[in-house]
Amino acid sequence: MPRHAERSLWAFIARSRRHSTPPPTGPNEVWWSPYDPTQVPDGTPGAGYKNGLLSPFLSTTNDTTIFKCPIEKQWQCGYAMNYSTGSPAAQRDGFVTQTSERLVAWDHRRTPGCSDSRITMPPRPPFLPFVGTSSETHYPPRHNGRLNGLFYDAHVLAIKPGNLSVRNFREPGSAPDIATYPGE
Repeated sequence: MPRHAERSLWAFIARSRRHSTPPPTGPNEVWWSPYDPTQVPDGTPGAGYKNGLLSPFLSTTNDTTIFKCPIEKQWQCGYAMNYSTGSPAAQRDGFVTQTSERLVAWDHRRTPGCSDSRITMPPRPPFLPFVGTSSETHYPPRHNGRLNGLFYDAHVLAIKPGNLSVRNFREPGSAPDIATYPGE
């Protein structure tokens, strides 16, 4: 995707969120990818299915297979967009420092968004830990022990979950502080 198209995409997402902020769950919920939050993530979409914010960029075909990992096709969406507090989501380009370090989206299981949803209200850090059984939904090592990550500068990198850091998900100084990652 050309850099100018990527900026336009993020501007589109930011405008959409400013003008029609849906509740976090409910009938107006819209994700970045096609998704039905009324069904289990590995279920068949039903009456709650909605096109995602990226659907207008998929031409007239709206081919939703682009949102499925070829390795694990059972999920409605095989990737997640970062919604940790301090992430690039819905921010102006000038907000994001070190664009080659900030993850926008990556391989994921279950839902098309990721943050530590065990914390019910913002600020939310990324899901921790990055490795272990509990983390494999969030950071699945499904490509030879790695996950594919899309960074804000538009490069993609295969990353071992153990090499992830909080700085990959949010701007320095973002709340909440995480003792095991001081200064990130």
